[in-house]
Amino acid sequence: MSFYAYATRLLRLWRWWVLGLVAIGVVVTMGGQNLLAPAARTCRQAPVLDAGVEAPVRERLMRLYELGLLYCGSTQDTFEWLDEPVYWGSDGLVSILFFRVGRPGDIAIARYVFGNNYPPSPVGDGPAPGLVPSAAQPATTDHAPSGATYTYRLDGAPADDDYAVNIDLIGTARQNRGLQARSFWRDLDRMLEMARQRTFHPATVTGRARVALPILPDRWRRVRARQVNPAFATEKGRPNPSRLEEANPSGPTIYQLVNGPLASTVWIAGVVSGTLPVVTLAAADGQTVEPLAMAAWHNHLDRAVLSVAFPPQSEDAAFELRLVWPSAAGQKVPEGSWTQFIQFPAWQHPDSGTAQESAP
Repeated sequence: MSFYAYATRLLRLWRWWVLGLVAIGVVVTMGGQNLLAPAARTCRQAPVLDAGVEAPVRERLMRLYELGLLYCGSTQDTFEWLDEPVYWGSDGLVSILFFRVGRPGDIAIARYVFGNNYPPSPVGDGPAPGLVPSAAQPATTDHAPSGATYTYRLDGAPADDDYAVNIDLIGTARQNRGLQARSFWRDLDRMLEMARQRTFHPATVTGRARVALPILPDRWRRVRARQVNPAFATEKGRPNPSRLEEANPSGPTIYQLVNGPLASTVWIAGVVSGTLPVVTLAAADGQTVEPLAMAAWHNHLDRAVLSVAFPPQSEDAAFELRLVWPSAAGQKVPEGSWTQFIQFPAWQHPDSGTAQESAP
């Protein structure tokens, strides 16, 4: 067979390979969640939590488990002081990372990303189309109290088209695990110590492991309820950053309301960049609710949008949203205030029907 014939055959095979890869990409894009469903397994048993776990953390984990939104991952016994499993879950507004440790501070988060290397967004929602957080969200900080026998993080949710969570952990490696559970990172540490002519101490070997969790965003889209101001919404009722830019509100305006089992969030457009007002939610009985978290966002025109996440609120109650800008030094009255009556939309159980929000 001539060289030309070989080249022609290879070219044909290459074309088939390209067509095959394109077909796989189309299948994954059209039915990615169905393909991931067998691998994306939620926790089969309720979280094992000791008395030292704070009540809000315990309640959030149990709520996610009850709704089928809590996933369990494993490091395959890489670490000496980690009590498996590693828990992760989200209701579409917040995400929780939690794991127990036998020795406080021994296990650290080296890397924590969603999807294709996206860091967690601020508490209260997933990434907002056309907006970026004005301040970066540190993704390796432990939110648990000092000395706690667990690690805990509370962040925003992944995007609705993120199908994976990747968590890299480092800590004291488990010893004598045998040849079937060799750790590349442990062996690398050993070789580096030998190259540096230092004494090798097996008891202080640092291990590293990645917990890769396939997730199903469709689960939380069935739960989370989103109500977008019609002036800023697409035909499907999703936020439309282009319409927000065109409107360019001159004063505070409700952009959208989002509600779920773990948080109730208000998005406010038309706020002044670089300012953070004091925000409260007042119920009909006069009681006020303080925010769980607050974050400033901006678009490419540097127009600011504020997201304010509150503890979960009932959809049956009306609230008065109050924004007060602190007074300047030497003034006795605030620089400005704004109030608006709101009512959060109703979220639903993930198995009670179809998704409340359309896919992105």
